Amino acid sequence: FFIMTSSVLLVFILSFISFGISPLENLPGSYFHPLGEHGLLETLAWGLIALGTLVDPNFYQRCFAVDKNKTAKRGIILSTFVWIIFDLSLTFGAMYAKATMPEAEASTGYFVYALSILPDGLRGFFLAGICATILSTLDSYLFLAGTTLSYDLLPARFQKSNISQRISIVLIGLIATLLSFSFDGNIKAVWKALGSISTSALLVPLMWTHMSSSKKEDITFLLSASFGAFASIWWRLSGSKETYSLDEIYVGVIASIIGLISSVLI
Repeated sequence: FFIMTSSVLLVFILSFISFGISPLENLPGSYFHPLGEHGLLETLAWGLIALGTLVDPNFYQRCFAVDKNKTAKRGIILSTFVWIIFDLSLTFGAMYAKATMPEAEASTGYFVYALSILPDGLRGFFLAGICATILSTLDSYLFLAGTTLSYDLLPARFQKSNISQRISIVLIGLIATLLSFSFDGNIKAVWKALGSISTSALLVPLMWTHMSSSKKEDITFLLSASFGAFASIWWRLSGSKETYSLDEIYVGVIASIIGLISSVLI
């Protein structure tokens, strides 16, 4: 965590010390516009995907691991503050890269720029930070997904078996590897597709279970989640997204609400 956060912060600080803000003044105005080069619906779609944090099993796993609610609340506030610093450092670092190396490839420009501006020693520290980002994400999601599969979904006799947990982790890793080939290495497409599906399926029913004081029926949650996931996937695969220029997350969330209301009324 320390290496990951500090590495991108160092790139931003050294960029500011070396160049000031003058290179940023040469960037197109869209770089400083709240919507960038995207429309309002596209920006709101990413905002909804960001709410996927509220349905992320990693979020709940960390909250459940603490000793009391106050600890979890403090952790959420602190991590949000740190993540704002991390994201702003990464964003402004990439903007410096674009301003000083306009011909660099978008996928590698930030890394090339960071390695060119950092001195020896800090250059290695930055590379360690990149590795830390990858490895921390990889082990978090692999362990959690493997545990979920083995402990929550398998029959009771397999739940506490170390062998079943290890097999689950390997299986999840293979599925993730195969799935990654469907996106041709485009991480933005991965976040957009999988984030839209998971948020569409889980955001509405999960928020309902948190806020509603009525009895929570499993079938209500299941119908709402199924409606959202199916509608989102169908909208994407049928080509309707391109035809109507409407992101699948909107369709999925609306379908999830319809499924929730229908189930409650019935």
